[in-house]
Amino acid sequence: MNEPEIRFTPLAITRADGSSGCVAAVTPEGGFVRPEPVTVDDVDPRFGIYRYGVWFRAGLVASAQPDARPEDMRLTSAPRAAGELSEFEVWSLLERAAAPSVEQALAAPASIGVVRARIVRVHVTASVGQRFFLRLSFVDQAAEAYDWIVPEVAFGALAWPHVRGTELDAAFAQRFLGLCAGGQVFLTLGLTKPNHRFPGRFGGCHPLVVGVHTRPDYLQVLSQPGGAPLRAEAP
Repeated sequence: MNEPEIRFTPLAITRADGSSGCVAAVTPEGGFVRPEPVTVDDVDPRFGIYRYGVWFRAGLVASAQPDARPEDMRLTSAPRAAGELSEFEVWSLLERAAAPSVEQALAAPASIGVVRARIVRVHVTASVGQRFFLRLSFVDQAAEAYDWIVPEVAFGALAWPHVRGTELDAAFAQRFLGLCAGGQVFLTLGLTKPNHRFPGRFGGCHPLVVGVHTRPDYLQVLSQPGGAPLRAEAP
């Protein structure tokens, strides 16, 4: 028996590791879903299945995994594109989904949320094992400040070619911050499954910025034709 199909559009497209990705999406009714499984090829910034501003349809049922989050849903049919959204439709969905603060956006048991934000800084940091990560420092509408890793493939594909050694090119960072300051910014936020390495307000989960949405669209404004190859992670 075929499961009923659900329509959804991605608000976050990330790479989790060398073989898997993660997609957080919203339905027309405003509910959040995480279709699973998602492979690393599915989220490739050039050739992957998933794209922003596109409706998808797929059979989805609640995940049966013992550590499933509320939004986790198992794919019972391959996702297929089902029409594009206008900029107005995308922005309307973001406005409806946005919470007044990070704390409310990610209040338990939620693992996905959206907030309006003011971007303060974009930079690169190293972690244990000398892995490098792009990060955004931002302030939510409750005037709380955060500094989180950004694993979003689209953001990484644009920004990593501007990293020199361990520093993000100052000119690129200034252009990005200037665009954000002159427009509007929504951030999609996500929590990893608990690993208990990050105790505190998010229940042992690691909080991330999993989607960056600006008006005007930073991806269109800052993309350089003929520039460096797209790359979704640090070298």
